[in-house]
Amino acid sequence: MAAVTGSRGTIDLEVGWEYIHSQGFVPLEKCLDGGKEYRSTFKANDWVQIYTTIYQMCTQRMPQNYSEELYQRARAAMSSYLERVALPSVQDLHGEFMLHELNLRWKNHLIMVRWVKKMFDYLERFHVKRAEKMPLQALGSAVFFEKVFSIVKKDVRDAVLDMIDKERHDMVVDRALLRNIVGIYVEMGAGELEVYKEELEKPLLKATASFYEQQAAKWASECSFPEFLVRAEQSIDAEIARRVAFLHAHSEESLVRVCETEILVNHESTMLAKENS
Repeated sequence: MAAVTGSRGTIDLEVGWEYIHSQGFVPLEKCLDGGKEYRSTFKANDWVQIYTTIYQMCTQRMPQNYSEELYQRARAAMSSYLERVALPSVQDLHGEFMLHELNLRWKNHLIMVRWVKKMFDYLERFHVKRAEKMPLQALGSAVFFEKVFSIVKKDVRDAVLDMIDKERHDMVVDRALLRNIVGIYVEMGAGELEVYKEELEKPLLKATASFYEQQAAKWASECSFPEFLVRAEQSIDAEIARRVAFLHAHSEESLVRVCETEILVNHESTMLAKENS
């Protein structure tokens, strides 16, 4: 790379990074902001030049080997875009509109991560493995969690629970959107379900218990025993259908248990007495 190579054939960190950032990250951000396909905007030669620059900076002898510095700067570049663009765009909206924007920004972030992996392929295959660093795909998820999701997670949870409550009241909601948002919860756990279980499933089960506590009390006072059982069966079937449509499979057993407890167990003696009277 004559444009960025020093007199001794090495690439200075600042000079090399300026080239990588201006020729790689800046155009990528413009594509994401404009909804364009990155692949169609850049020629193969552009990628060859960026890849070659990174390769050389990672294979130069110490102290000019900048593998770790490039790893940290790639992380910083992803973080910067999320802080400057993605987070404000999500925070500016509320409810279902916010969920749509979060979904869009997550998809855009996945595109950025994919191209970062392409640019830094040599770094990933050698430095990341040798230094036991977090792989770039996992790093991308961690950065999104830190810079976006952890900040808006309460509003996201409230919006999701509100949509589920609307559906329980026979309103039509965007199930595909809910499925995508649940997918983000799962991805934020880096292969584990802890974020999903703690941030969404636990509040969902609490809201479910509250909803069916009120519904079951009403049914118990208004319905005959056979009618009550029909309502119970319909409710459990509806919750299973919701689980299948947009929740993680882990939630099904707990959802059914909550429904059975609030509807059947808690009103068993009342309904049996009504049946035998």
